[in-house]
Amino acid sequence: MKIKLILVIILLSLLACQKIDKTNLNVKKFYPYTLKLNKNSSLWYDRNHDFLYEVSQNGDGLNINFQFYELKKDTITVNTKKIELPPFYKDIFTQKNDFIILHTEPRTLGKNLKSTDILTKYDENSRILLKKDMDISKYPNGNCFIVGNNERLFYISDWFAAANSKRAAESKLIISEIDTSFNILNQKLFKNKNRDFDYNPAKCIFIENIGIVIVSDMSYFEIKGLPFKIEMFDLDLNKKWSENFEANSIVSLGYSKTEKKISLVIEKEGTKVNFWDYEGKKQEKQYHFNSDLISLTSSDDNIFLLTKNQEKNDITKIDFSGKVIDKINLPKNIEINKKKEINLAYQENQLFLISIDNDKKLLEIDKITME
Repeated sequence: MKIKLILVIILLSLLACQKIDKTNLNVKKFYPYTLKLNKNSSLWYDRNHDFLYEVSQNGDGLNINFQFYELKKDTITVNTKKIELPPFYKDIFTQKNDFIILHTEPRTLGKNLKSTDILTKYDENSRILLKKDMDISKYPNGNCFIVGNNERLFYISDWFAAANSKRAAESKLIISEIDTSFNILNQKLFKNKNRDFDYNPAKCIFIENIGIVIVSDMSYFEIKGLPFKIEMFDLDLNKKWSENFEANSIVSLGYSKTEKKISLVIEKEGTKVNFWDYEGKKQEKQYHFNSDLISLTSSDDNIFLLTKNQEKNDITKIDFSGKVIDKINLPKNIEINKKKEINLAYQENQLFLISIDNDKKLLEIDKITME
């Protein structure tokens, strides 16, 4: 009888701890989930790709554990990739069992002063398969992206030439389709004809069988009325349409397969949500929130925005048809401070609230009921 009692106590202790391993976790009333971080670790959330990654201090260097969290109704699955993250890391892309890291390598010494983008491919065991310099001159802090699917891969970057005595500064947007060895199959360059703006890609999405949508900051380092441009290209890299607009910053770029619409969330005198169809026709109805935006995520049908209005937090659901706008109740009041990162995530047809407090070394994940 004592042995059975001891086993029951041990089992209850294990369920209370809820420690993550690499297997599916099936625990009754699993959420809210809490994880205490190692004192030498910090967690960060990548909103563009919906994954958490852990940064661990190891001596004088940093070890990066990419934690791909798959959140389900009653389980969490974690796939960990341990790699040495290079400086000026820009983007990560998974393709079948491999994953690709894109970073910019600055060069400030020697005859070759240009900084260029580097693509590195890793296998499922985090071993380097291929590393290639894409040989495109740019600033280290310029944005660049890798988008596509298992069949087609695209590399998007800017190109910059500094002003000298003979010519003014010049910039270009470069879109390249590349093969699995990072060889360029097709490439198009788009430049500022009148040199009245500079390209700096801010957000990029790939729409399968349709094309690529890029939002660029057209001011680069100078303020010129906060100009931005949204452009759509087909898979042969021909421009289909574009539109200029003003914004303080770009929050999110997404799309709906069902509605065949593109969504853009910007900050300008509050939070604005705009929609375009694939042909570039802008939806007349726009959503404008005066409350502060904390986080957002989206499914194929809806955009979810977590906002703060005075002391109240709300999640607003907007469908891509533009006909419905609803409020969703939060599972608890959210404590918001500068040291705490709050994120919404939509995975496996379920909405989650992810809270990361690197000061207290604490991760919390709540499931949000959408009925």
